[in-house]
Amino acid sequence: MSSQPAPPLRSQLLRRYARRVAAALARLRFGAELASDLRNLRELLLQPAAASAACPICGYRGVFLEHAGRRRQVCPGCSSKARHRALAVALADYRRRHGWQPVERALHFAPEDCLRTTFAALARRVVTADLEPRGVELALDVRRLPFRDGAFGLVVASHVLEHVLEDRLALAEIHRVLAPGGLAILVVPVTVPATLEFGAADPRRNDHVRECGPDYFERYAEAGFAVELLRSDRLPGAAELALLTLEGGRPLPHYLPFCRRA
Repeated sequence: MSSQPAPPLRSQLLRRYARRVAAALARLRFGAELASDLRNLRELLLQPAAASAACPICGYRGVFLEHAGRRRQVCPGCSSKARHRALAVALADYRRRHGWQPVERALHFAPEDCLRTTFAALARRVVTADLEPRGVELALDVRRLPFRDGAFGLVVASHVLEHVLEDRLALAEIHRVLAPGGLAILVVPVTVPATLEFGAADPRRNDHVRECGPDYFERYAEAGFAVELLRSDRLPGAAELALLTLEGGRPLPHYLPFCRRA
């Protein structure tokens, strides 16, 4: 794997953002999207050292692009965001410390394209699933899984449970289909000091039904999991921009729970 981006990548990105900026100016659209495109174009042109980092997923090295108002988030090589890269680093760290080995079968909910290869290397067979069938093998409700007890050695659900109102049912089902000694990686965004339930999906918050605090992971223990909670700001290489998300100018750590079934 090369540690440098392919030469055409930067020129392609420069052309893309130059076209976007020109089109916005031609239409007199001076909103937040234009400001974001201008910042991305400037950093691609200048490539400041302070904005550059190495992607632990694809090996790209260079500036990352702005996303949803958060600067330097998206890897141009694999389109990963900081939370994906933090998960990849946390997984490598967990495997190294625990000697965790690949399994026969894994279940991956809502698989992100940038992480498919990472998790495909951890099982002989990976079943992909989501509530909607687009881009996955099975359309499934995580609260009612059609699998036998202990069917999987690995279950992955990243940024899924914050969308599930009856999350305790989902956790019980994940625990049931996980084999004894198996590993579940159940990441949710942690954005508040204490978990706040909305009671319904909130379209203003990407249809989340809650905002999760660090206390949310107590529900995992209640479901029977032994939880090891890692944080992106305490991982090897945590100083790298690749793992950093800024929220209001402050670093926002990503919480990465690794849950074992006894």
